[in-house]
Amino acid sequence: MQQGLTHQEVQERLQKFGENSIATKSSFSLTELFLSQFPTTINIILLGAGIASLFIKDSIDAFFIFAVILVNGCFGFFQEYRAQQALEKLKEYTAPDALVMREGKEMVILAEQVVPDDIVILEEGDRVPADGILLEGAELEVDESILTGESLAVIKKKDEAVMLGTLILQGNGLLKVTQTGLRTKFGQIAATLSKMKEDKAPLQRNLDQLGKMLSYAAIIIGLLIIPIGIYTGQELIPLILVSASIAIAAIPEGLPAVVTIAFAVGTNRMAKNNAIVRKMNSIETLGSVQVILSDKTGTITQNIMRVKKSWLKEKNALSKLVAACLLGNTASLIEKGDGKDFEIVGDETDGALLLWAKEQHTKFETTIEDNDIEEHVFDPDTRTVTTVWKKSVFVRGAPEVILEKSKLSEKEKETIKKEYELLAKEGLRVIAFGTKQTHKNNQSRVQLESDLTFLGVVGLYDPPRPEVAEAVRKAHSAGIQAIMVTGDNEVTALSLAKEIGLITNEEDVITGEELEKMTDEEIGKIIFNTRVFARIQPEQKLRLVTVLKSLGIIVGVTGDGVNDSLALKRADVGVAMGDGGTDVAKEAADIVLTDNNFATLIKAIEEGRIIYKNILNATMYLVAGNLAEISLVFFATLFHMPLPLLPTQILWINLITDSLPALALATGSKDSSVLSKNPRDPNVSILNRDRILLVALIGFAMATVLLGIFTFLLDLVPQAVARTVIFDLLIYFQLGTVVAIGWHSIKRGHRFLIFTVILITILQLIVTFTPLFQHILRLQI
Repeated sequence: MQQGLTHQEVQERLQKFGENSIATKSSFSLTELFLSQFPTTINIILLGAGIASLFIKDSIDAFFIFAVILVNGCFGFFQEYRAQQALEKLKEYTAPDALVMREGKEMVILAEQVVPDDIVILEEGDRVPADGILLEGAELEVDESILTGESLAVIKKKDEAVMLGTLILQGNGLLKVTQTGLRTKFGQIAATLSKMKEDKAPLQRNLDQLGKMLSYAAIIIGLLIIPIGIYTGQELIPLILVSASIAIAAIPEGLPAVVTIAFAVGTNRMAKNNAIVRKMNSIETLGSVQVILSDKTGTITQNIMRVKKSWLKEKNALSKLVAACLLGNTASLIEKGDGKDFEIVGDETDGALLLWAKEQHTKFETTIEDNDIEEHVFDPDTRTVTTVWKKSVFVRGAPEVILEKSKLSEKEKETIKKEYELLAKEGLRVIAFGTKQTHKNNQSRVQLESDLTFLGVVGLYDPPRPEVAEAVRKAHSAGIQAIMVTGDNEVTALSLAKEIGLITNEEDVITGEELEKMTDEEIGKIIFNTRVFARIQPEQKLRLVTVLKSLGIIVGVTGDGVNDSLALKRADVGVAMGDGGTDVAKEAADIVLTDNNFATLIKAIEEGRIIYKNILNATMYLVAGNLAEISLVFFATLFHMPLPLLPTQILWINLITDSLPALALATGSKDSSVLSKNPRDPNVSILNRDRILLVALIGFAMATVLLGIFTFLLDLVPQAVARTVIFDLLIYFQLGTVVAIGWHSIKRGHRFLIFTVILITILQLIVTFTPLFQHILRLQI
């Protein structure tokens, strides 16, 4: 009998290994985390612009700029704070206490006091308090879903490993602790999570660079206006005011707000389609995903077992095979509202057999309500379930086992073997059935399971979701490589991959064993020609993510187990399963799919691309409009002309054209054509060469035309009238740009954009012809 550790041995181990805790210390306080959001280049520039706005008495712009800084700081703080919660969620899977043997006595202790070499007594319903090796176990069924993501329980035998945080579903046993605290599987995950730093989203990096570039350019050009104006004989104070006004107008202070709102609108749309966004920047990153590493069970498949095919040795064996499915069956069926479908309660495999038996339209099920049933539950050694009912013995189990226990000639065995191997090659889980009559009582299980009559086999599988095949096709047309990563065997994975159109040949499958022998460089060479990785461990999934990212690929990953949390956090976009997924995986992920559906992920990618397109449209509009304003004033000063716009007029233009129109473009309507193109290159700036040329063409064209009109009018009307015309035309030109850029959205009935154009048109007419506004803005008609 196990005596366990002595008190002295426990104290020595506690001193050496520490407490059995996976808590990790935060590297900074909440205050430090909040304050760390603000010292960025663009924020410093915006702060300067806000102070300058106060200097020229433009309190509205100053308020808006300071609000943008604060809102974006809070947004960044909440993103980073929530990312830290994954570590806290790990604690929920640790046991509060443990039953151990010490000095020959059973005692309940705090789980934190468990040490290596402790003997832990495991019982049904217990959560395992540490990693260890099973010394004894009576049909110990363990739920390891929090680690592996697989919903089926695992039967543990003597000398097999049992991990901290897993749940004992059935049986009891003794566990010898091998690792505690941060040395456990959970602890290693927690330590790795705490060290992982999230990469900035591609758009975030691009917008940071763009914001800096435009801000510097605006400041430099604004400052150049002062010496040029003095050289041409203009007064210093008005030049300073114009310089500050034009610089503030050109700095894209509205761009961060536009991006935030675009993300918020996208988040709402995605939530309606079963995708909950935890980190807004991930929406845009989704749009640039090039490779998706997707789980199989529950994501590509329905996570239900169904009988797909059956084979009978004799045609008249159906009723007996149905009886073998029903007897000893631990599941039950609950009729759904429509009366045509059923919900399985209990073991999925038993439920699938029960459902198939019901579909055979046999009345046998009504005759088995006899209490004279002798049941022998699943034996992990023989891999059989045996039931005796009214002197009839029914046995089901692995086909090779039932075949060996049956009275058959070698020729018959060979024929049956070929039949069930054909089903196995289709990726089906094959169960065989045998029967016999007995007139003896109190027979051993070995005797009951001998000299059977072979009845037949059924092939079960987890069917793919109906919409997944179309989603795979869409992913392919969108230039996205979808890769199935599963712990299932390669035959099952290959069959499913072919069924959904993921692959067409067997060379596309790599097993975990093969992967283990490869270097990262070798994986990098084969990964783009591989569609299925089978028998993969969660650690290997993380390795695949790391290799892809080292090649500059934007990677999306799905997962639901605790072990998946590392790959989810390491990926550019981590997508957790909301139905049945662990809280740790959800906290580590960027997006949670409430329906666990691969097709929902493709819809989310479509939304990500739409958002990027909308933000691009808003950015091009803002830059083109700001370029037109600053060019108009700069070139007028350079050519010794009167100022075409006054400071108050510039600030009004900035206020009215940089807000609602940009927001309307950033919230554009759905565009299914985005999935007909390849993912964008995340390393290419949001304003690449072609877009810069287009923006320059629009901006300089507006400035040139307006400057020509201004020159023409100066010979015909007073300066104030000429300025009023330019003031109005510049706003209407920018509205024309909005209409041109958002034309496809307008055709789709984008109400906000249409309303914005009409509202600003009416508002500008009111401003131009109302005496009060004429006085404030120095307009004259």
